[in-house]
Amino acid sequence: MYYEVSRATARELQIRYTFIFTNEDGGTPTAALMARWGRATDIEWVYQFRLRDGKVIEKQYQGVEHETKPFTGKRINGNHPLLAVAV
Repeated sequence: MYYEVSRATARELQIRYTFIFTNEDGGTPTAALMARWGRATDIEWVYQFRLRDGKVIEKQYQGVEHETKPFTGKRINGNHPLLAVAV
């Protein structure tokens, strides 16, 4: 997992967390993954949020079928989103 910070506007920052999955499709042969994508991994952003003047104004996650959805789920210790991999 890694994160990226980008400036959305002069007053807003976006922080995005990305996971690197190893052959997460499971059923696709590695040779086929290499032929199509040139790698046997899947790289997907999973959670992002925007800050304006240091305050969180938007929280999103990537759902099934790559759909971006607002995050309204549970949090650990008040700040950390509880996420799970959906197949």
